[in-house]
Amino acid sequence: RVRAGRDPVQALDEATARWEKLMGRTITISDPEALSAYCRDLAGRALGTPGCAEAARKLEAGFVRREGDALRLLGEVPEPWLLDALDVSGFKTDFGALTFRHVGFYNNRTLDLEPGCAPPGGFLMPVGPQHKAKIDGKDAEAKDGLLRFPSGTRRVELTRPY
Repeated sequence: RVRAGRDPVQALDEATARWEKLMGRTITISDPEALSAYCRDLAGRALGTPGCAEAARKLEAGFVRREGDALRLLGEVPEPWLLDALDVSGFKTDFGALTFRHVGFYNNRTLDLEPGCAPPGGFLMPVGPQHKAKIDGKDAEAKDGLLRFPSGTRRVELTRPY
């Protein structure tokens, strides 16, 4: 309900920000149906609704999943989402809060990480064989379809030659 004279878009943005702070994490994707389902599952998890915790956990695991002393990023994200902007902010892990932004454009992708999350084994990210990788501006090699990069990395760039 919006008070008279108040901008409804601004009111919605403020309510969303309060909700995200309450939930302690933010995952932003461009698929409105999937994002709505995730928000419903977060609410259900907070209220103890059966099945909601598992549904939210499953989506979150596609973005961030622990593998030993490392974190796998974007391991089970649908391919079309990788061609758009994805934001993860303040995601709680055993190694600190994780915040990153992934942007895909045609055949190129960038991943920008914020400081704060420091898994001892670093990060893993699936990479197609056609991509050339750079970690903080330096050439890097993927092994067995995974790019490993250390904690403290700020930018990963994946380019695909034409």
